Amino acid sequence: MDVIEAINSRFSARAFKPKAVPRETINKIFEAAARTPSWANSQPWEVFLASGEVLEKLRSANLERFLSGAPRSLEMPGPQKWPEQIQSRLDRNMAERLRSVGVEREDKAGRQKLLEYNYRFFDAPVVAFLCMERTLSTWSAFDMGAFSLSIMLAARRHGVDSMPAVWMTSYPDLIREALAIPTELMILFAIALGYQDEKNPINRFRSARRPVDEIVRLKGL
Repeated sequence: MDVIEAINSRFSARAFKPKAVPRETINKIFEAAARTPSWANSQPWEVFLASGEVLEKLRSANLERFLSGAPRSLEMPGPQKWPEQIQSRLDRNMAERLRSVGVEREDKAGRQKLLEYNYRFFDAPVVAFLCMERTLSTWSAFDMGAFSLSIMLAARRHGVDSMPAVWMTSYPDLIREALAIPTELMILFAIALGYQDEKNPINRFRSARRPVDEIVRLKGL
C-alpha cells in the first residue's frame, strides 16, 4: 500500500471489533510515526497507550462519568466560536452522518447513543493518548497534528483502522490516574486503533471533502 492509497482509504472508524492488535503491529506503527518531522527536531510527542484490562476499566469509568452528566474538562481549550463557513460545514457533516444511520436530528435519545461511542472509546482494543509539555506553544501542537496523521497512515498500511477524537479526553483526571501521566504533560487528544466493525452501519459514512480549487490559491503557474 503506497501513501496515496493509505490517505484515500483511511477513514474515521466509529465502531471496532474486540479483536486485539498485535504488539508487533503497534510497534511498527509507532516506529514509522516517530519519523514525523517537527520544529528543530524537537519531537514534542509523548504517547500513553491503553489496552487490555487497563483500557476496560478506564472505558467503564469514562462512560459512567459521561452518563452522570459531568461536564467535559479538556486540557487544551477548543475554539470559542467557529467561523460561519466552517460552522456550516460542521452542521452539514453532522446532518449527513445522522442520516446515514437513520437518526433524526430531533431524536435526542438517538443522538445521545451516537455520542456515547466517544466515551466508550468506540470500543477500540487500543487507545493512544497523545500528550506534550504544558510549557510548549501552538508550534508544537502543529507538530502533534503531523504526528497523529503519521500514526493513522502507518496504521492503515498495517491494516489497522483509526479514529481521532478529542472527546475521548473529556475527563483527563481519569486518564491521568489510569496511565500514570505526569501533571507536567497536557493530554491533547486520543486516537483509537483497531479493526473496524464492518457490520455496524456507523462505519458506512464517509465525510465529504472540499474541492482542491476551493482550498488552494495558486499563483505563478
